[in-house]
Amino acid sequence: MYNNNLPWWRGGPWIGSILAGVPSVKRERATFNVSFVEDDNNVALTYNIFYKSVITRIVVRESGFFQTLTWDNQKSQWNQFNSEPVNQCDNYGTCGSNSNCDPLNFEDFKCTCLPGFEPKFPRDWYDSGDGSGGCVRKKGASVCGNEEGFVKVVSLKVPDTSVAVAKGGLSLEECEKECLRNCSCTAYIVADVSNGESGCLAWHGDLMDIQKLTD
Repeated sequence: MYNNNLPWWRGGPWIGSILAGVPSVKRERATFNVSFVEDDNNVALTYNIFYKSVITRIVVRESGFFQTLTWDNQKSQWNQFNSEPVNQCDNYGTCGSNSNCDPLNFEDFKCTCLPGFEPKFPRDWYDSGDGSGGCVRKKGASVCGNEEGFVKVVSLKVPDTSVAVAKGGLSLEECEKECLRNCSCTAYIVADVSNGESGCLAWHGDLMDIQKLTD
């Protein structure tokens, strides 16, 4: 979703069964048959409802909210079934690059740098609670050529995939080996979890719009 020309919210990539960034899709799958269709000319996410007696519509509001509504015959009104975005961390790039936004971290600061990174603007980060400047590699960090590996980080909305490179047919282990051969490769993830783990996405450079997911 864009606000003018700037990204405002994204659902994350389709990984064979759900959008990996919209946990509510799991709940919707009890009501809808959600499928992803792609051909040479179109890419579509399709919702087909299991219960034909239920009238449903999906809308994008002028405010930018993506909502699923169901019709209540008894009250003669539309009831909201789901709405995205949900929290502040859903806003694109809330914590800048190379950082993780945790919407449930109320006691501390919602933004956390990824392992091996530190705030780019420490004063804004620590004093003002403004994490939009993101994080940079820690000074002196060795990032290539000295037997480095990857740190596994789980339960995340993966970084913006518009800059990721898709590698079909590779297992997760093969993807890791290929990433280790390329000093610019910063992260990778399995691309399809529906029929085992196959294919992967790889990022080169900064990682943008990561969020801690509760599920």
